[in-house]
Amino acid sequence: MRPLILLTSLVFAASAMAVNTHDALKNCRAISDNSARLQCYDAINTHAAEMPQKVIRETPALTSPPGEAPVADKSPDELFGFEDRVLASQIADSLNVDVIETALVHGKRVFRFANGQVWRQIDSKRFVYNPDNGQAYIQRGALGSFFFSQKETNVRIRVKRVE
Repeated sequence: MRPLILLTSLVFAASAMAVNTHDALKNCRAISDNSARLQCYDAINTHAAEMPQKVIRETPALTSPPGEAPVADKSPDELFGFEDRVLASQIADSLNVDVIETALVHGKRVFRFANGQVWRQIDSKRFVYNPDNGQAYIQRGALGSFFFSQKETNVRIRVKRVE
């Protein structure tokens, strides 16, 4: 949730800055005296250089699929409806986990991981967790689903994050 809020605020801030910069450039173009126009453009450039670089460095790189314009160059109107794609492009497709506890509750497996997350089985497949079957992992599926499995098994179960 936090990355989505950060991304949204950055997009809105960038669009607001772009509107202000566009208006300032428009005002500079209207000046007929060459030296005064140059001073106007220099003032815009100085203002842009004073922007906090720390925020720009801490922001994760926004990428777009090949053949499309970078996400940072798109307006909020162009990103409308694609927010989930932008966020999904920044998140890994799978996560290796260390299982510290497993339980069977009402016929469904519940897993507690070393990172503090708790995931619960939501399908009815039979699955027995065995630490000898290799590294456990959670894999992203279609339509917001997630699967739990181990490297040395052919069985994977659909899970949902509880905590």
